[in-house]
Amino acid sequence: MNSKASKILGLFLVLTVGFIIFLARVFDVATSNRYKDITIKREIETPLRGDIITADGYQIAKSQKRYSVSFNPANVDPAKKEVFVKLLSIYSKKSESEVYSLLKGDDKIIVATDIDARDAKNFRQLSTVLDKMQVFIPKRVGGRFLRYGLEVVENEFFREYPYQDSLEPVLGYVKVEDMGGLLGLEKFYNAALIPSQKGVTFGQRDVGGNIIFNEKTKNSFRQDGMSIKLFVNLKLQKEVERILDEAKPGLLADSIMACVMDTRTGKILTIASSNRYTPYSVQQGTLANMKVDFVQYVYEPGSTIKPIIFSMLLEERRVNIGEMIDCKLGRFQLGQKTVVDEHKMGIVPAEYAIVFSSNVGMTQLALRMDSSSMLDWLKRFGFEQKSSVDLPFELVGNIPKKAQLSSEVVKGILGYGYGMRCNFMQLISAYNIFNNKGVMVTPRITSSVVIDGGAEQALPEPATRRVISENTASKIKNILIEVVEKGTGTSAKTSPLEIGGKTGTAHIAKNGIYAKAFNSSFFGFANDSSNRYTIGVLVVEPKTKHFAADTAVPIFKKIVTTMQEDGFLTKPSTLP
Repeated sequence: MNSKASKILGLFLVLTVGFIIFLARVFDVATSNRYKDITIKREIETPLRGDIITADGYQIAKSQKRYSVSFNPANVDPAKKEVFVKLLSIYSKKSESEVYSLLKGDDKIIVATDIDARDAKNFRQLSTVLDKMQVFIPKRVGGRFLRYGLEVVENEFFREYPYQDSLEPVLGYVKVEDMGGLLGLEKFYNAALIPSQKGVTFGQRDVGGNIIFNEKTKNSFRQDGMSIKLFVNLKLQKEVERILDEAKPGLLADSIMACVMDTRTGKILTIASSNRYTPYSVQQGTLANMKVDFVQYVYEPGSTIKPIIFSMLLEERRVNIGEMIDCKLGRFQLGQKTVVDEHKMGIVPAEYAIVFSSNVGMTQLALRMDSSSMLDWLKRFGFEQKSSVDLPFELVGNIPKKAQLSSEVVKGILGYGYGMRCNFMQLISAYNIFNNKGVMVTPRITSSVVIDGGAEQALPEPATRRVISENTASKIKNILIEVVEKGTGTSAKTSPLEIGGKTGTAHIAKNGIYAKAFNSSFFGFANDSSNRYTIGVLVVEPKTKHFAADTAVPIFKKIVTTMQEDGFLTKPSTLP
């Protein structure tokens, strides 16, 4: 045999022996207990609470899982240390020297904590790569050899509020322990937002500790909570919050609330408070801010009740537009109580009791009402019952009992908003009737739920009901426009819009007596040729000024101007 043939034969024998060794190695890996782990592994995937999304697409509350990454330096093969350091440095964003220092330990080392799902996925991919490269040394465990590598562990379920205190306290927050809704929208829609099922994967695991997906693997997918989408526009919300924040210090007010509602549908575009909090960062002084005062602060409405009483009189034909009444030059004796006016008028048209806010005029008009009828009308307008806005823990306030209305004093002062209590949402719902042709619409913050796959399912349309005739609603609306054109609300005028509303300045009762403290409010509407909005502003206990014309009305005006700038209402013409 020549030399060349001998070399070819030798090479063939080497390749044959090498191939036999390779096959033996594959057989060993596939059958030997050294590398095959026949144990069963169970993995649980925590489902997520649904998000809360504004009308302009911002996730104002969202859920994230947080993870940690660890490894044991004793399990790293010294021969593979360099490649391990390079790869871990890239993924962990630590310097190579930092990673080398981690390898000096002899116990579990935490590489990263509080990472999000995206980073966790990247680390899991790295773990798979390291396992395939056999960077980690197999360890004997209970008669078997297992390779323990990079561990990515789910730490906790985290609720995030990216815009901090925006939309609080209406938005609410959740418990850290179980992510159940505690307050606000988080509480009201908890059943929809809360996840329904954990994800569970059950099957054999491979040498790297990963579940083998085959016909024996059992898997149930996690079922996240549904997300909810709001009618609230975050841009407008933040702008209105800024308006309230700027007004509060100058007025030294306890709080200021404002709400903008689409008149036809009840959709709430903004529902803002000056008293907010950032979830999980609540300081002792801001605990009171967690109460949703739109439905939990009940107060005497004062003069804002006058158009409502007047509409009852119109419906029962107990008063006529243009009918002359005597306002007694602003002073009227009602039993032992003296009723006084800021504007001292004599004989004037009945509607001037609203336009110039005459307590004397409204007292006399209220006395014309039958007690039972008066109470029935107040209930028809939604008082002493829930407004049904989608917020929890609503307080309904109270109206006098029929027996109490047998007193002329009780009935008379009810005509200008004392002797009853209501909440903000009840009052804005009542005013919406005048701008909506006599029909009441339930106010609503949430538009739809977002189910699996991202499909939106609109919530049922709220019930509507006629409260007063279209004719009466039109008359009251015109009176409210007069209030702005020449009465107590003139500073609300905004060209080229149709603006109407009613001021209210009411004493606050403390310890059973009326103190020198006031709530100031302005409830009304702003319309153009295409849009109709009902808007309410309540200033609680302002101390530098207390008349609504000086407190609530300027805030109303700024909100309307902002809505013009943002395209919700027509801007003034720039033409000469």
